[in-house]
Amino acid sequence: MTHTHMGDYEVISHQETPECSLRLLKLTGSRFVQPHHHHRTTQIYFVLEGTARATVDNKPVTVKQHQILRVPPDTLHGIQTDAEALVLSISVPPLDLSDQHIPT
Repeated sequence: MTHTHMGDYEVISHQETPECSLRLLKLTGSRFVQPHHHHRTTQIYFVLEGTARATVDNKPVTVKQHQILRVPPDTLHGIQTDAEALVLSISVPPLDLSDQHIPT
């Protein structure tokens, strides 16, 4: 499956099952996931290394190493870091390009 990047970040790995998709993302100070939302997908971000700064419905949230952030459907969200972070993004159901929406 080809993915539209919702920002400028590196996808280190992408795996998919019928139930979910898992993407390992590398974020740096200049690489980020821009604010977007999904109508059908719940996303869970698990920070493996570093610290990430997320925005959820325009509110800042800090996600430290080994913490998770759950983002329900129809919730505007984005994620970035000041230094470097390794983040596992879990999408339930699997991420679908037609269900990625950037606010206008």
